[in-house]
Amino acid sequence: MQHLRYVLPVLALVALLGVVSLLPQQSTHAQDLSGVVAFVGTSATTGSDIYILDIGSGQVGQLGVEAREGKRPVWQPSGEWLAFTTADGGYGVLNGLDGCFSGARVCEDVTTFSPDENIVDVAWSPDGAWLLLLTADEIKLVSPLATSLDFALSAAADCPGGFELYGEEAYVLCLGADEVSVMEMGMANNQVTLTPHYTLGTFPELTALAIGPLGASAVGTQETVGDSGHVADITGAVSRIASIQIHIYDLAYAPDGTLAVAGATADSTGDGTLRDGDLAELYQYDATGTLGQVQGLTGARGLAWSPSGDRLLVITGEQEFKLYTAATGSATALTVSMPAPGVAAALPAWKPGEAPLPMVPAATQGVPVATQGVPAATQGVAAVPPTAEPLVYPTFTPRPAQPTARPTSTPRPTITPRPSATPGSPMGTGCQYSYGNGTLPVEIGDTAEVTDWGVGLRLRAAPGLNERQIRELPRGARMTILDGPVCSSGYRWWEVRLDDGTVGWLGDSDQVGWWIESVSSPYYVQFRANPSTIQPGGCATLEWSMEGIQQVYYLGDGSLNEGVTGYGSRSVCPSTTTTYQLRVVHQDGSTTYPSATVIVSGGGGGDRLDYTLPAAHGSVSLAAGFLPDPYQVQVTAGGSLNAEFAADFSCRGGVERAPDFELRYTGDIAQRLRFYFESPGDTTLVINGPSGGWYCNDDYGGSLSPMVEFLDPREGTYDIWVGTYASSGGDYITGTLNITERSSLP
Repeated sequence: MQHLRYVLPVLALVALLGVVSLLPQQSTHAQDLSGVVAFVGTSATTGSDIYILDIGSGQVGQLGVEAREGKRPVWQPSGEWLAFTTADGGYGVLNGLDGCFSGARVCEDVTTFSPDENIVDVAWSPDGAWLLLLTADEIKLVSPLATSLDFALSAAADCPGGFELYGEEAYVLCLGADEVSVMEMGMANNQVTLTPHYTLGTFPELTALAIGPLGASAVGTQETVGDSGHVADITGAVSRIASIQIHIYDLAYAPDGTLAVAGATADSTGDGTLRDGDLAELYQYDATGTLGQVQGLTGARGLAWSPSGDRLLVITGEQEFKLYTAATGSATALTVSMPAPGVAAALPAWKPGEAPLPMVPAATQGVPVATQGVPAATQGVAAVPPTAEPLVYPTFTPRPAQPTARPTSTPRPTITPRPSATPGSPMGTGCQYSYGNGTLPVEIGDTAEVTDWGVGLRLRAAPGLNERQIRELPRGARMTILDGPVCSSGYRWWEVRLDDGTVGWLGDSDQVGWWIESVSSPYYVQFRANPSTIQPGGCATLEWSMEGIQQVYYLGDGSLNEGVTGYGSRSVCPSTTTTYQLRVVHQDGSTTYPSATVIVSGGGGGDRLDYTLPAAHGSVSLAAGFLPDPYQVQVTAGGSLNAEFAADFSCRGGVERAPDFELRYTGDIAQRLRFYFESPGDTTLVINGPSGGWYCNDDYGGSLSPMVEFLDPREGTYDIWVGTYASSGGDYITGTLNITERSSLP
């Protein structure tokens, strides 16, 4: 289980004494062009979006969102997720780089949320387990997979300008209306608390801020307010960055404490003051209070250090990127392929993933820094003596104090586990850390989901805490129970198959409550065209409905990526046969693309299966618990259409356009519904279920006969095609279609 834990050591200003030079020791390392950087791009025609730059190839992808201007995207400390705010007051996350650098270069794994409350800013907890959302009066802590803020942990906060979270400590840098303060985050009576720690100062024209290691922070302002910028440590000791006039555009701390400053010291616009529009340079700030210019990086506007601190990405123009290597003192201009002209880049954030350098003072030797004409700060920074013993703060663990166990009116009987070669002791011994006093939360064949108490549950390759971890599961992740239970490492384990097909083992509980529980029905997704066949010049309605999912996007014919509700429709009038798609993000973060095809008669491309046509061998209505079981009907398999192209790429066999048989099914008491075809030849099954999805099978159980199974089957219409393995034309085979609710095949 992942929990957010902040352990706060005593911090001293000695951390700032490690801020010495952007040009440390000499090195013979070759230029490293690896890395991924997110940044905000703004265009006068398209507004703001989040872009992803692959430094090595120069390719740039985009998220396709309306991003909030002036807010830097933030990477999860592990680099797995990217969080950002949107212009409509919502927020979003990117989980993976699929599609970012190929095809249309639009990232696929993007999810946006539009809660009722306006989200001002986002940040990650130091361990990456929680996403922190700033509203007008609160900071909310949620899982990155949360679909609502109903279960968020909240703390009152007045930070209208935004916030930053310190990387190692439970402190928040809060931007008030014109005052910057540091708040200490804690836990009291199972509630998140924020208490004032110190005030950094009043900055009415704040332009930049940065959080450094060991409690260091820096803020930058417009020179027009008579100030330039300050550095501070967590004790509240504050110092001017420079006594000169400078308008600061951006600030960035390296992991070792080096502070880079992008700012303008010359009035290049000639208006008598320093402000936006004046030409900036790159500077370094050292422990003596000296602000020194780094040559060759004129026009610096945006800064991002690599995770290891050996390279600095510098945006020197609207679409100009340079990579500065600290060890050699050299800067390389990057060749960047932007998706569109006129996009001004700013606020870069380098994707983590590299091991950072130790946080030690940088070497004072190396390539000299040009300081001529840039006076040193008149006020230095005094060190605070370290204390012998660290302060002890409450461990922050946002978890329900008393979770509610899954109610059971009648305890389920303990089942006898099936024989298994998987290591683990028999049920009844070695499960001392499990919950339930003999009651089981699930049975084999159940559909189950992760509970609120089970957030972060680990799926493993075999039962046991020392087995290989496959992934962590969010609240609501769905699965089918395949085998178990067995005991190992003191916990009770079940073999499960996730909705994306991943198979593994997981524990069902601890001594306090259930981690998984059985659910009455899995999620469903239905997407159909009504009618599915039209005449040239006609129109159809695309209809979709779904439950148990996170997000849904209407892709249309592939040219759109529009967030929609779980229930909706669109009118379409294609001139030729066209397939339309949705992008559905499920509770476990996986993505599916249900499709619906509108066939235009005489319009070309009409070789699609059509469930609206009468079934060739009739239809039947069956209720759950039907007798006799199995229901059997004679069907002639085969046809001239290839199911792989006429239905779904996962399907096989030659079939006709009209269904071979149609089942109208009612009732919700059955655990399973199976379709099985018996014949002397090699046949396939293609089924369009009540959800509108395609379900297909070729050979089952080592035979040449197909079988499709629905666990916890839904009510509705099942249209069935039986194909022959010769994928198009010629072969027709007569056999028996079996429909059964039995656990064993006929």
